[in-house]
Amino acid sequence: MSVKSDQTTLSIKTVVLLIAVTVVATVVGFIAGSLINGRGSSVNNNNSSNNPTNSNVNVEQGQNREIIVSGEIELSLQSAIDKYYEIYPNTTIAEITLEKSRGAYHYNIEGVDDNTEFEIRINAMTGEAQKMPENQLDRDERNGAKKANEALNLDGIKTISEISEIAIIRVGSGSAVEWSLDREHGVTYWTVDINANGAKHEVEINAQTNEILSVERD
Repeated sequence: MSVKSDQTTLSIKTVVLLIAVTVVATVVGFIAGSLINGRGSSVNNNNSSNNPTNSNVNVEQGQNREIIVSGEIELSLQSAIDKYYEIYPNTTIAEITLEKSRGAYHYNIEGVDDNTEFEIRINAMTGEAQKMPENQLDRDERNGAKKANEALNLDGIKTISEISEIAIIRVGSGSAVEWSLDREHGVTYWTVDINANGAKHEVEINAQTNEILSVERD
């Protein structure tokens, strides 16, 4: 009887010990999981607070796309270029601007041949094109000199929407309101005017590499 009683007592102690071990392991696992989740939440919150600019940029990008799609700018840059070459097929484009005048956006595209300067103005909403007076180039610009120095490289250029997003991201917030495409020292570059927080920013961007060349605030 004594041996059986000792065995029964030992079995009970073993079961109690196993239950205790299981409970402790469960509690430890729960605490560890809570700590890990808490740390993850803290990291995510820190990332959000360190990058407030990104959320602002996304909003402004959406607004900029809205402007281009609905009611402000319907004609794409490529369509404006194609329209220019329909009118002046044997010339080279030297400058493109897109700006608001008399309540509507217009593309102004200037081009040259060896001795003459040409310009058209295109309504960015309707696509209506207006030829401007032709001008003879100055003596030092004739015989192809201006064409060689100022002809734009239009290979691989971004759309108005895409180049606007690059400029807005660089500034941090705002809306793109004016654009120009020029060439200087052999580099074709964009100038994008951004209105942000009551200030005007001018961002210059390499048209081929999309590298930011300069940012100025007026």
